[in-house]
This record gives sequence, C-alpha cells and structure tokens, in this order.
Amino acid sequence: MKALLLSSLLGLAASAAGAVTIDSASPKGEVAQVRQFQVRFSEAVVPLGDAAQPAPVTVQCEGTPEPAPKGQGRWLNEKEWVFELERPLPPGASCRMALRSEFRADMSWSGARDVAFRVAAPRVISTRPNNYQSIEEEQQFLLRFSAAPAAESLAGRLWCESRSLGERVPAVIQPTARRDELLAALRLKRVAPADEWLLLACQRPMPAG
Repeated sequence: MKALLLSSLLGLAASAAGAVTIDSASPKGEVAQVRQFQVRFSEAVVPLGDAAQPAPVTVQCEGTPEPAPKGQGRWLNEKEWVFELERPLPPGASCRMALRSEFRADMSWSGARDVAFRVAAPRVISTRPNNYQSIEEEQQFLLRFSAAPAAESLAGRLWCESRSLGERVPAVIQPTARRDELLAALRLKRVAPADEWLLLACQRPMPAG
C-alpha cells in the first residue's frame, strides 16, 4: 500500500512539473498606456516559425468603443504571442485577458489563466515653463500628459492661481493649430505625439515673475 501511494504521489508530481503556465502577461494592473498585449508561456505551445497559429487568449474591455479591441496578433516564437492594437486604449478602459478554453486543450495547464488591467487617467508629466521659471503677464503654458487627454472633459476644470491675486483665474485651452505651431517651433513633436500636449492660457493677465 505504501509503495502504491508513493508511486501515485510521484506520478502527480511529475504531471504538475510538466504543466504549462503563463510565464508573463502584459499589461497588468494599472498602466498609463496600452498599445499592445503580450503573453509568454513556459513551454512551446505552437510550432516554431508558424506565426499564423490561432490566438491563445481573448481580451474583453469596458469603457472602449468595442468590447474586443481591434488589431493584429502574431506569434513571435513557439512560446510568445503579441497583439498590436490599431489604436491605444482610451483612459479609464478596464480589460481582462484570458486564456482560451479550447487553446491546446491537449496540454496540461496550471497557474493563473487570466490577467486584468486598467488604463489610468492621463496625468501631467511636464510643463513649460516649469515650476522654477518666471512667467510673463500673458504667459501660455504647455502641458504634456502621460496619454492623450480628453480636452472636452477638462473644460471648466482648469485654472491659474497667484498668491498676489488671491483668487483662481479660469484657464482656457488654446486651439490645436496654435499648439502644433508651438510644438514645431520648440521641436517637441519628436518628444511625444501632439495629442499628448495641451496649450493653456489664463483668462486674464497674471502678475509677471
């Protein structure tokens, strides 16, 4: 009986050791931008050199125009699959990437089979002028965000503030043509896409300095 039990345990251990797992999946958690999905397995799951094998996962999202994002998937090698999105996911989108139940059903699997992620709201990552530079009375401010912000959602929620005035002055988003002209003059278009920048102006002159 002991020999039979030991044999059974060894058999189970060998089966678990040979199980396929998802070594890594990205993105996961909260991220600033999503332009692609990527999955890597612990073992070879498709023939080497055959990039046309079926997708191993599904992706379903909320807060996007369509539940299943559009794009093109391909196998990089026998263990790694990538999906390039037609366009980045919008801020606030939440998604779940899960292993297809029919994918390699002939193999033994273990570990987590899905991953959740969310696209964070854009945040300001740089300003021109910066915090340590003086400003002019008619100063305009160039803000770079971590992702393209929805300008319409910011309308009426931006302001300029000065200790000497003692009140908040509404800030107005400037036309994109003016923003693009400034980005070109400062050679900032190669730093980040134009839609990640906003040009703001205070509704009335501010104290210089």
